[in-house]
Amino acid sequence: MGDVAIEFIAKVHMDFEASTKFISFFVPAGPMCAKLCIYLALNPNLAISLDSGVGITGSDKAGEPMAHARELRFSGRVFVYADQELSEEETNLVMEAGKSMGLDVRVRGPLYAAKQIDVENPLAFISHDGRDKESIARPLAHELLKLRCPVWFDEYSLVVGASLRESIEDGIKRCKRCVLIVSKNFLGNRGWTKVEFNGVFTKEIVEKNASILPVWHEVSRAKVFDYSPSLADRYALDWSLGVAKIAKKLNDAVRRVPVA
Repeated sequence: MGDVAIEFIAKVHMDFEASTKFISFFVPAGPMCAKLCIYLALNPNLAISLDSGVGITGSDKAGEPMAHARELRFSGRVFVYADQELSEEETNLVMEAGKSMGLDVRVRGPLYAAKQIDVENPLAFISHDGRDKESIARPLAHELLKLRCPVWFDEYSLVVGASLRESIEDGIKRCKRCVLIVSKNFLGNRGWTKVEFNGVFTKEIVEKNASILPVWHEVSRAKVFDYSPSLADRYALDWSLGVAKIAKKLNDAVRRVPVA
């Protein structure tokens, strides 16, 4: 019997603000699905090499030079999406294969997709600066999901190939509440973070609802006031409370109907 060709999709997801990237593989159903998943977990370079010719030009006021995709740090996160459900043993083998390579591998199958139906109608949009993703935004998103509070978070909600602007605007429109992670990075970002803030603030004006839920991280009221006097006037949760307590308070808030 000759060799059988199996097609799979490899993607590199790049966050130029956070200077990181992660990868995903999409594996078709079939008798070799589990073995291919293991093989891909052992060979992340099959995807990482795809970004060798990608570059982006900075447009901030500081006039930063062109940033190249290969300069981004690989976060070690690998998502393997299988078109058939793997057994618990097979899933563990895939994750262990990745672990042997120093990777954090997550396996997603049809059941996972079914459980994510609620996320298609998220309750909260998480707006953050990319540099705060690993230390603040991601832990908060995970805690909220543990409380069964579906959120719009770029790593969960952005679809490969979709328009970034359209995806963000759609997320803001569909969410009941918008969580703003207000940090020094957030206040200093005049790029996408500012665009998101403007969109969230416009949502409040149009819908006449108080939908903004600020979370402050090592910022003063004076600095927030300089950024937006209206934002400084809002009751905010301080990150020093701890991510678990903040997630619980936000979960309680997003499940209440916003009031004017």
